[in-house]
Amino acid sequence: MRILYSESERMLMARESVDFQILVSIVVPVYNVEEYLSRCIASLCNQSYTNLEIILVDDGSTDSSGDICDWYKNSDQRIEVLHQSNGGLSEARNTGINAARGEYLAFVDSDDFIDEKYIDMLLNLALTYDAQIAVCDYYKGGKDKFPEGRRKPKVWQCTAENMLRNWHGKYKRLETIACNKLYKRELFTKSGIRYPKGYYHEDIQTTHLLVNEANKVVFTDEKLYYYFQRNGSITSTGSVKRLGDCIYGQKRRYQWFKNNGYQRAYEVMCVKSMEFCIYNYAVINDSIYEQIGERLIEQYMRYAKKAIHFKKIGVWEKLLLFFMKKGYRWIRKIVQTFIKCKSK
Repeated sequence: MRILYSESERMLMARESVDFQILVSIVVPVYNVEEYLSRCIASLCNQSYTNLEIILVDDGSTDSSGDICDWYKNSDQRIEVLHQSNGGLSEARNTGINAARGEYLAFVDSDDFIDEKYIDMLLNLALTYDAQIAVCDYYKGGKDKFPEGRRKPKVWQCTAENMLRNWHGKYKRLETIACNKLYKRELFTKSGIRYPKGYYHEDIQTTHLLVNEANKVVFTDEKLYYYFQRNGSITSTGSVKRLGDCIYGQKRRYQWFKNNGYQRAYEVMCVKSMEFCIYNYAVINDSIYEQIGERLIEQYMRYAKKAIHFKKIGVWEKLLLFFMKKGYRWIRKIVQTFIKCKSK
């Protein structure tokens, strides 16, 4: 992985525009977000890069979200609205992918919003470094409160092969989520890759496959995406279905890495999945504990049997492996206590 710091390259990032002949499609799945939708769409319409196709996929909303989409369509000719029966986030994204005409493709969730230079800067990076995927950092928060202030961004690039070999490494925060990236649309059209229908945390099963189709990925640590966590959103609400889908997605992903010879990444993901299982085992609500608790422990033990043979495993994981052999039901309280102490 090569990190790029030169002033000339920073100036490239700050350039006000790139080739406006290139059409960029932005796909926005929409479902019951009337309170936040206008903020999202306005941030798309106000992009400094203007050659856009904005595809709003109303996924069977039962509030006024569909009407809001139609209103914006009448006010901006770049907007296309597609109404469909509720099929979930993946199906809505796939509808947008199939309808998109742009050379590049981006996804924005309908309760999030983006910096006015989001498309301009990511497209500029993709073209400058001949990368099929451009990635930025993001703010994460709720109640409309996000940090302010900018600093000079850093840029780095790597081959897709190197990114896969170092998956879940230093840049784990940026790698998996779908919405902080600009993709060459041919990554989807030539491979046939689509988001898995009926699953939450769909990007766990998908992003590494798209990276595998690319030759090069370019990153900036500038935060251009505003990831808004609200009560009731997919990422903020714990449930048996969501946890189960996350476990399933992790299993499919680490198996893909193992099958394709990325041993280091496979081992790291197994250890991280162990941590995921034991953390959620400790913090899940009592109301769903009986439904998912045993499954989390069962999955944890499967990871543990693999991880015990890995050379690189942390002290924390070794302690958990030791205590789990003594019995696991009491460990819920111990981990809860540990988490509370760590958060103070």
